[in-house]
Amino acid sequence: MLLVLLACTERSNDSDSASDDTGWTVETAATSDGGSFYMMYSADPDPIPFNEPFQLIAMVHDGADHSSMYSDASLVVNATMPEHGHGMNTEPTVTVDEMGMITVDGMLFHMRGWWQMDFVATRGDVTETATFYVDCCED
Repeated sequence: MLLVLLACTERSNDSDSASDDTGWTVETAATSDGGSFYMMYSADPDPIPFNEPFQLIAMVHDGADHSSMYSDASLVVNATMPEHGHGMNTEPTVTVDEMGMITVDGMLFHMRGWWQMDFVATRGDVTETATFYVDCCED
């Protein structure tokens, strides 16, 4: 899984991103809104399927140099469709292993179009959000 996430990080830093007239860009790694965290994820399966459950594997790193993965960070993931004003019909569950690898189960995009995923990370007294956009979905 680590190799998959590293590949996603490489992909997110080059020109292999998609966007449309919303101006949103598909990325799989981002710095949180306050700069304390650098978060990345990969989807399984990839690409994300339409109206079928999928899983996310995520990591939370130090926001300054991205070198330290935090094993003591917690994560909450929420997905909404901003253009439609609603969220998912499922509630994801998040587990963190002793190494800091985060598994998000129960994701399901039941409509085609742009989804916004907010990753809210907490470590100690710091809570910050990284936002990701996904254009759903391939058949």
